Amino acid sequence: MAEVDDQDTNRTLGNAGSPPAAEPPAGGAPGAAVPEEVVAATPPRVEVEVAADGLSARVRLIPGSDAALPALPEVMAALAAAGVVSGIDEAALRDACQRSGEQELLAAQGVPAKPGEDVRFDVLIEDHRDRSPQVDELGLVDFRELGEVPIVDTGQALMRRVPPTRAEAGLTVRGEPLDAPAGRDERFPPALQGVAIDSADANLLRAARKGLPVRVGNAMTVEPLFRIPRVDMASGNIHFDGTVQIDGDVMPGMKVQAGGDVLVRGTVDGGDIEAAGDIHITGGAIAHARLQAQGSVSVRFVESAVVAAVLAIQVEDTALHSELAAGAQITIGKGSRGRLAGGLASARAGITVPHLGSASVGSTRVRVGHDPSLEQRRTELLARLNTEREQVHKLEQLVQHLVHHGDPKGLMGRVQPAFAQAQQALAGSLQEKIDLDQQVQALRRATVVVGVRLEGDVELAICHRICRPDEALRAGSFSLREDDHIVHTDAHGLAVPVLSL
Repeated sequence: MAEVDDQDTNRTLGNAGSPPAAEPPAGGAPGAAVPEEVVAATPPRVEVEVAADGLSARVRLIPGSDAALPALPEVMAALAAAGVVSGIDEAALRDACQRSGEQELLAAQGVPAKPGEDVRFDVLIEDHRDRSPQVDELGLVDFRELGEVPIVDTGQALMRRVPPTRAEAGLTVRGEPLDAPAGRDERFPPALQGVAIDSADANLLRAARKGLPVRVGNAMTVEPLFRIPRVDMASGNIHFDGTVQIDGDVMPGMKVQAGGDVLVRGTVDGGDIEAAGDIHITGGAIAHARLQAQGSVSVRFVESAVVAAVLAIQVEDTALHSELAAGAQITIGKGSRGRLAGGLASARAGITVPHLGSASVGSTRVRVGHDPSLEQRRTELLARLNTEREQVHKLEQLVQHLVHHGDPKGLMGRVQPAFAQAQQALAGSLQEKIDLDQQVQALRRATVVVGVRLEGDVELAICHRICRPDEALRAGSFSLREDDHIVHTDAHGLAVPVLSL
């Protein structure tokens, strides 16, 4: 505001007796008002923000001093200055420019790249066997009873290969292309048994014979099926490169060997069964029967028998005075029914049973987290690592000697490749040790779960720790703590250490 001199004011008041009229500013007309302060007008502004991945751009429209927002051409110019040239939503921007007050909105959107989908193999039949079941990080398998034998006829469609899809390229708001990987491709493997690729459709697998459909990875095979009423002296021993279904019993001393599954609709009474797949017995295995499967074994009850499975053992009712050994887990009983008493049960990942032990059958031994083959591999690996380290050290010293003292005999051409090969072998062994150590750690997570109660003389081992738990410990699980003590955890989560032997 213009300043007025106090002396002039006083003088003017004194002479006229009343306030004088304000003097006009220089060059102004007499009687004009004195302006307070001239404020410069501010124009509207546009702020542009582009996402780090380049797939979107937002604008902020800020009104000027006259409350007007930027016009659409100004907004487009600001976007162009920021490099935004693609995916611009002009309709939304035009609408925002016509509103009042500050506006913020999505101005442009890019197109994300879309990776191709991997090849897919769809099974076209409801029931089939699977020779490659899924094993989780604890070494447990999702065991499924075999049930009835599924049979397919010659020419029946078994599996469809759905080819991978191509990738769809993307585009940023700056007009930059975005690449994506194509889907992983895989074909049906060659020389599959009992199946053939459809002559008119290279993506369709059909049965080439009647038999048992078996999934093997991303393919199917059809195993021949041999069916017999019972195995006794009249039938003789059975050796069959496929699946064997026995509708009755396997009698003492008789032997069954199968390249697939073995299904017994009766009892194995002292017989011997070996299967490259699974063994399923609707009755029991008794009288020193011997069952050995490269897959899993399921049986109603076991008494005085030997059962071994690479994967899982499932006993529907009771296992008495038997030796059970599973590469993954042993499950005995259902709900509150089922007992493991006498003998030895050993599983790598865990054992689950409602009733463990019995006062009337003597000692019952259970062991989990134990894998002799893994321990043997690790011992052999450690010895090999020592040898390989010594070899690498000697070759390294030889290389350094040749570098510093000369190589008159031209040995370096042979020593350096040998040194590189020794280093590569050592690196492979070190990675193998890492893998084995991870498997050893998985063994330490093994558990024994008792669903109802523990009774009688029970010796329980987890990894290298052994204990004889008190009968007072009821339902709960036994596991190995980080400090190498076995603990019992009840249904309420209360953990109690168990004194080790």
